[in-house]
Amino acid sequence: MKSLEALKQEADHSRVYRTGTPMCDEVLCHVSDMTARIPGIDWASCCKFPKGPPKRAPYEIEVKHMVHWGRADTRIIEDAFKVTLPDDVHQFYSEIQECVLNWKYSYHILRPAAVVAWEKFHREEEGNKRLPVHLIRFCKLAGSSDSIAFRKHTQTGRWNIIYAALCDSTDYLQSSECDTSNWDEDLDAWIDRLRTNDGILHDDDRKITNIERIA
Repeated sequence: MKSLEALKQEADHSRVYRTGTPMCDEVLCHVSDMTARIPGIDWASCCKFPKGPPKRAPYEIEVKHMVHWGRADTRIIEDAFKVTLPDDVHQFYSEIQECVLNWKYSYHILRPAAVVAWEKFHREEEGNKRLPVHLIRFCKLAGSSDSIAFRKHTQTGRWNIIYAALCDSTDYLQSSECDTSNWDEDLDAWIDRLRTNDGILHDDDRKITNIERIA
């Protein structure tokens, strides 16, 4: 899995950005959460301020990925939803239990038990608890209620990666209408694209983002 090996190599590398967005609040929220749930790791080192805490915009922020290394059991997801996930998903979770990938935007890839809880929450909120599971939200986006999800193509049966907006119902996202939506071939391709684009998810975001990479 190319992207997993790349994440290993850049896990300790810092990126410095200049921005006036709430990026600092979002990253610090992840630091606080991971510190409370996973003690014994210096999560605070993943967010620093080269010129001191931000008092006004713009400010500079230095971030690293927050990776909880170790094996996670992907069968928790499969057993909960009676599905078989692709090999690259099992490979990813065989070495990473959970992570927050910090680039211009942050992506919280949930641990398997949290993936199950997050997907069940959405289905219960929509009243779709009995709907067949062909979509599984596994990643939360910082500053948004939208998710990234594994999605089973209605024709090929292949699991791809799709953007799951909160405003779109699970029923719609699983339907054939979304077979032609923009998606990544697999988890490896999705992570690799984020790495290449410095965390920019959509091409249109290049025109509106006001986060500048400076180091």
